[in-house]
Amino acid sequence: MKHLMLFLLLASSLSVAATEFNPALKELNAAVDELLAPVRDAHTEATVEFTDIQTNAERALAVSIKARYKKTGPANFVELRVDKLEYAYGDGTAPVTRINAHLGTDITKLLSQEHINRVIPEIESMIGAIAADATRGFGEAATVQTEILHRTQDSAGNYTGLSGRIVFQVDLSKLPDSKKSEDVMVTAFEANISADVTTGLTIGATLISNPTYRGFHKNNEGLKDALDRFLARDPIVLGELQKFIFDLNELAGRVANGQL
Repeated sequence: MKHLMLFLLLASSLSVAATEFNPALKELNAAVDELLAPVRDAHTEATVEFTDIQTNAERALAVSIKARYKKTGPANFVELRVDKLEYAYGDGTAPVTRINAHLGTDITKLLSQEHINRVIPEIESMIGAIAADATRGFGEAATVQTEILHRTQDSAGNYTGLSGRIVFQVDLSKLPDSKKSEDVMVTAFEANISADVTTGLTIGATLISNPTYRGFHKNNEGLKDALDRFLARDPIVLGELQKFIFDLNELAGRVANGQL
């Protein structure tokens, strides 16, 4: 979540500059290029497109981002693609975040087929355990549904893919006395997830935030505050962004070069 917030604020800064014809636009673009340039080379692509940002005096109202990172090597590839990441505050009663993303790599070059055949059934059990844990402490207020939609296997019976769906909802009016509304960050979550052993993981998700959650109170830092810090060239924010980019690139390099 922290790194997601950092990318959101980065997107916001560029979009605000473009929308308002901010004279600092060239400087902002240079700052972004400076963050990404060290990881770009003949084997590495890194692009971010910031398509929309709307704010008022108190908060961010809308943010939209697209991004792509890809590293290729002699042993494998790593791709992180965000086709859509959108946040809309709306009227404030049910802020919504939508994401379509893909994490690509050839899993067969990281794990043996025998291991994959063991892991995929375990994933099904793990999803059920996660679902049960997500509703713990909510009593009758929370419901969760999980469904395995497809399992794919080759002619030899080896697993090649899996897809599933998760739906989670919380009715704040039914919370038990032990849990307060301000303790609940998310009131609804729905995700469709698919995995292919040679191309990677794809997810499409929608998340509804609880506007009364304590973390969104005025005395806590939000997206707009983070945006302001980036525009002010806060060294902590810039440093965290740079570290995230470098760490991602280092890990992808190890995968692409067969060092994992």
